[in-house]
Amino acid sequence: MMVENDGNPAGKVVTVTRGDQFWQFVMHPGRSVLIGRGSDCDVTLPYRGVSVHHALLRYRPLGDSEPVMHLEDTSTNGTGMASGPDWLPIRKGQARALKSLGKFVVPFNRKPHQEAVVLTVINHGEGLPDAYDSKRKSGRWKYCGKLGEGGLGVVYRAVDALGRLQGDIAIKVCKLAKNIKAAAKLRSAFKLHREAQWSLQ
Repeated sequence: MMVENDGNPAGKVVTVTRGDQFWQFVMHPGRSVLIGRGSDCDVTLPYRGVSVHHALLRYRPLGDSEPVMHLEDTSTNGTGMASGPDWLPIRKGQARALKSLGKFVVPFNRKPHQEAVVLTVINHGEGLPDAYDSKRKSGRWKYCGKLGEGGLGVVYRAVDALGRLQGDIAIKVCKLAKNIKAAAKLRSAFKLHREAQWSLQ
């Protein structure tokens, strides 16, 4: 598990999208995001078949494991999780772990005339700098996906939530081994900084 400079665990950056709607959250162990029709939800879906509090996106241990990202159903009409061409049902009280990408449909059980809402959840990973958080309305960068990966770092495509920079932005994040010493962390940051300076020339 990565840690921030203050010694606290680094948060995982997670985005939830529906078409052009976009929510992003920095998830720390124990934190949850409420999805549903209610006005108090973090992801509000104003559709008739969606429960007021339909599901929870959580980052916590399942059993004795390290914290994992998972979706827990809290509704009466279920949630569906994409598994190949099929949808697996998640019933009230059940949870399913998320990998880096997941698709969900709410509600799973619905009348033929009711609209289904498909959500895409992307787990971008830990320790991304100054990530925007829709719940706290803080941070600067809305991460849209990974552009590439090399020996020194990972490059992400992002958008400036503050609007200071227009268009897509590339953000390179240093790759650091677990339990790295402070001196090695500084050397990696120096190499990344030097590489960025060369790219500007």
